[in-house]
Amino acid sequence: MFKQHKDIYNHVKSALTNDYSTKESLEELVQKYGDAHSGLHQELFNMDYYIIGYFNAEQWLKGSTFEAMALIKDYEEFNFGELTTDISCPEKVANMTAYILGEQCINDDFYHEINDILTSSQRT
Repeated sequence: MFKQHKDIYNHVKSALTNDYSTKESLEELVQKYGDAHSGLHQELFNMDYYIIGYFNAEQWLKGSTFEAMALIKDYEEFNFGELTTDISCPEKVANMTAYILGEQCINDDFYHEINDILTSSQRT
């Protein structure tokens, strides 16, 4: 799932560069969601679809479909006690995969960068 992770990483990086690069913008997420990390995840991966259309979903998942389905199954069984995503639908698999990878990416790859922006003394 290297391609998918790279796409999600670039999506988060772009958002932090263009839309959430200031202390004020991240503080708005804190006000709205309680913390910047989950707020950023909510805004990027839960307010709209990451992938729209069956064809686009199939192309994005190409070669990683079964790995994506296993990722979703493990995530949902751990967090919800059961599988809730319709894994027969490529669009739902792609978007849930993006949701999960987005959460991992924000927490693993951008956690400190977000904190650095929040703790900066300069308001831009």
